[in-house]
Amino acid sequence: MFRLFKKKINTEHCPICEYNINECQCLFGGNCHPDRSKRIAVVTDHLYLFSKEQVQHVLKLQKYWCISYDDDEKNNILNEFMDKNKR
Repeated sequence: MFRLFKKKINTEHCPICEYNINECQCLFGGNCHPDRSKRIAVVTDHLYLFSKEQVQHVLKLQKYWCISYDDDEKNNILNEFMDKNKR
């Protein structure tokens, strides 16, 4: 009877902040949170190293982050991808 109410415990950790995925701190920023920009770059460059659940978690985070580039060419590529994705 009690098994119906037990929440599945997630043992996967966020590859960026290293917290349990359920307790991930990556959506938060500001002076109280460490700058993880270099770690984010390495994680997104090497997604093949992580479990399916961790990759899905990183994809979810990227949907919430407002990512822009200093390089106009990169921004144009991003806009191209976004336009194709809307179709």
